[in-house]
Amino acid sequence: MKTLYIHELPDWPEFRWNQKKLAEPLAIVRHQQGRLIGRMEGLGFRFKEEAVFRTLTQDVLKTNEIEGEILNAEQVRSSLARRLGLDIGGLKRSDRHVPTEPGQTFVYIAGLPVTELGALPEGMVSCTIPKAKYAVFTHKSHLDNLPNTINYIWGTWIPKNIEKYHHTSGPDFELYDSRFNPATETGEFDIYVPVEHN
Repeated sequence: MKTLYIHELPDWPEFRWNQKKLAEPLAIVRHQQGRLIGRMEGLGFRFKEEAVFRTLTQDVLKTNEIEGEILNAEQVRSSLARRLGLDIGGLKRSDRHVPTEPGQTFVYIAGLPVTELGALPEGMVSCTIPKAKYAVFTHKSHLDNLPNTINYIWGTWIPKNIEKYHHTSGPDFELYDSRFNPATETGEFDIYVPVEHN
């Protein structure tokens, strides 16, 4: 059976739903979600970290699948682990170059702003961030807590504001300045997510 995503419906985004039919299944899901959160609180930090990590991995894979791109799950796990500073043994090394081929969409580049792009030293790449409207989120704690901020952005803010904004193409990026201390990995930095008004 072919998977049909909501954006593939003929009347998207002008779709309708039956609130009475959805109320009971949503109540069941919310109840199960509450039980799951309660059980998670009883787990140790390592188990919670792994659960968040698996959720983020599935988010990346499924989001790209919706767009018609199938990513390599091991490379996504590896990229996320490095990006979040997680020590997950036995992961396949992911490609960290600027994407040049279909399917190569999750890339993390550490960079500095420059006034012009000249000859680049070997092993370095350039990336131009397009002018756009961005939703800006400030992460205000240790870098270990970044999954909480990421979960808030994609699990709470984006769904809550879906009627006002939609995520657009273009890179998300993090801006580190004097508020962040790289030696202690504490402080504040901003996460920019490209959005447009509906």
